[in-house]
Amino acid sequence: MPTAVTTAPEQERRLPRFFYPLLAFGVLALAGLVLAGVLVATSNSSRLTDKVGSQLLTYRAGHQPLAATATLRRLGGGPDVSVGGAVGHPTVVNFWASWCTACQQELAAVAAVAREHVVPFIGVDTNDTSASQALALLHKVGATYPVGEDNASLALKYNAPGLPTTAFVNAKGRIVAVYLGAITKTALNRFVHELSRGEAISTK
Repeated sequence: MPTAVTTAPEQERRLPRFFYPLLAFGVLALAGLVLAGVLVATSNSSRLTDKVGSQLLTYRAGHQPLAATATLRRLGGGPDVSVGGAVGHPTVVNFWASWCTACQQELAAVAAVAREHVVPFIGVDTNDTSASQALALLHKVGATYPVGEDNASLALKYNAPGLPTTAFVNAKGRIVAVYLGAITKTALNRFVHELSRGEAISTK
């Protein structure tokens, strides 16, 4: 019968004592970076940029998304502003903000076309930093359509990657087209008349 041989255990290998505080610090630092990344991502997702190129996106019949609905606090006070829904008539929804340079450039055109009353316009002051400045801009261009205040949540539901973004909603509450970037008065006027007649909006 073989005899079991007992050997002395190897000396336990241990890391130097000074290594453990460094390891703990590294773990905490990594956790901090991860948390910071999450916070930055969250902030960016709720903060739209004004660096979007001009582009018209259209939806074919049968593929037109339902416009998201919301009841917003009116900028400057007054009755709440309702956005979206099957209201029985076409609507133009313009997302903008006073800090957005491109929005400032197009606001006069939006106000001018809205005053023609071909279809109702609704403004959504998005993620603004100054309500008083937003009101001053609206007053300067003579905008008379209702404007509601919102964070970026509603704009994102309208697939707006940035500001300004203008959505064209038909009488059934469906988004037929979205214009990204600053729109000209000529283009907006044509799109509005096509929307009012129930025609497809196109760049032509």
